[in-house]
Amino acid sequence: MEYRKLGNLDVSVIGLGTLRAFDVTEDADLAPRRHIIDNLLIEDINFIDSAAMYGAAEKAVGLTIEGRRESFHLATKVRVNPERGAGENQISESFANFNTDFIDLFQVQT
Repeated sequence: MEYRKLGNLDVSVIGLGTLRAFDVTEDADLAPRRHIIDNLLIEDINFIDSAAMYGAAEKAVGLTIEGRRESFHLATKVRVNPERGAGENQISESFANFNTDFIDLFQVQT
């Protein structure tokens, strides 16, 4: 796998976008998603992009990478919202959804 520098991170040139495959219901079988994550590790893909606005995708990612967080760089997005504190709330929600204490890349989506 090829990697590129993103700040001080070495990020795989191929990443996983989670809008479709990971936006599942709370009671969904996560085995197919775990299989996707297993394949990312096999192929040395280390970049996962998600967003709280993708429904349950961040939670599904958090559950499927549990115990393997250090193998991945996580990216998420916050929406532009003029309401005071909205961005901070979205960021806090993403930390909880991913069940992690660090997220590698925050993006602003307009």
